[in-house]
Amino acid sequence: MLTVRATPRVERAAVRRDAPARGRFTGSGGMTAWPLRLTVVGAALVSIAIARPGAATAQATGTPAAAAQDSTLLDVSAARARLVAARAEQPAAAGRARQDPALARYLQGIAQLGRRQLDSAVTPLRAAAAASPGTARYHGDLAYALALLEHWDEAADQYAAAIRLQPANPWYHVGLATVQASQERWQPAAASYDSAVALDSAIIDHRFVTTVSECLEQGGFVPQLITWSRIGAARYPDDPEPWLRLATLLRTSDSTAGLQAIRRFRALEPDHPLGAALYAHYLLGLGEYDSALALARQAARDSALWRLAWPVFLRDGARLFQARSFEQASQVLAEGRGYAPAARRAQFSLFLGYAGAQRLGPLYADAARKKDCAEAHVVDSLETSTRHDLEEGKAVGDSVQINGVLGGVLTQARTRIDELLAQCRKP
Repeated sequence: MLTVRATPRVERAAVRRDAPARGRFTGSGGMTAWPLRLTVVGAALVSIAIARPGAATAQATGTPAAAAQDSTLLDVSAARARLVAARAEQPAAAGRARQDPALARYLQGIAQLGRRQLDSAVTPLRAAAAASPGTARYHGDLAYALALLEHWDEAADQYAAAIRLQPANPWYHVGLATVQASQERWQPAAASYDSAVALDSAIIDHRFVTTVSECLEQGGFVPQLITWSRIGAARYPDDPEPWLRLATLLRTSDSTAGLQAIRRFRALEPDHPLGAALYAHYLLGLGEYDSALALARQAARDSALWRLAWPVFLRDGARLFQARSFEQASQVLAEGRGYAPAARRAQFSLFLGYAGAQRLGPLYADAARKKDCAEAHVVDSLETSTRHDLEEGKAVGDSVQINGVLGGVLTQARTRIDELLAQCRKP
């Protein structure tokens, strides 16, 4: 089941399969400066993702290729960092005259950590790290326990200590990135993920792509998020999330690739309302107005997506007005106005007012010719609503021109309608 999360700056929603989503995309105009290497590294990763869709961490570290999918990236990084660190420490340990005196405390802490007795684990792990400050494993697992307790600052310090001792262990960089992201320090977190991938690109799996994408999304790093979404789409083509991200982010910069992305997403999630909303906007660009309007109606069933639906109604209504299909334009515009925010209602009202003024003459003539009182009342109601719409439309339209219609066309129409209604009244 997909969960949609909306964001204010770019018309977007990131999709998660099993967790509530958070964060925002930001438009390129408001994007945070990006002094990191992630753009260059990410470009290379696209080719890696396509060429090596099954690349496994085991190739570089000797650990299992994929952990259970219900484990978090922090859990996975801690386990793999421990194995990599232990392997790196073996040559030094072989030459020691005696066993590390801190090892017993460390193993005690690991046992408590395995039982998820976190408070009990921290004390022996802290003692081990203090007694043997040159052992990366001790700092790394202490950092992991502190992170699970949400002691973020101290966890970050311990991960930094582990990195100083073993800078080539990518999983310590991943652990630090996870802590930094939990602190909402998006740019340092992204830099840490960048460092991890630069050390070993084989660590990239589905969980990693999703986590990094969330970090970039939260930080508003749009070009980098596009890169990682492409990695996700290339490696996991049946996962709807990266396709939706791409469709959202590429709509104004690369509509061709964005159209391919939204079509793929629609194939995977045909009933998803956000996909319908985004597809409607792409179809508008192709001039497929009827299909776009149908999709906008589908999206509008979810009130959270009205912000994406109403522009489709406005554009289609304006097109119909320009084509002089005034009755059809009025229907579309009246429906769309119900989805528009208060600040945008005047745009709909302006078109509705002018469309109503165009419809009045033929409707009045037909009612007068047939001397049909029911139709006369319809014309009466139309004149009233047209006058109201034009008054509201002054907020965005030419008030001089609008006043000319109100004082000329509508005043004359009002006189004739009143005369027609008078003939319908009983003596």
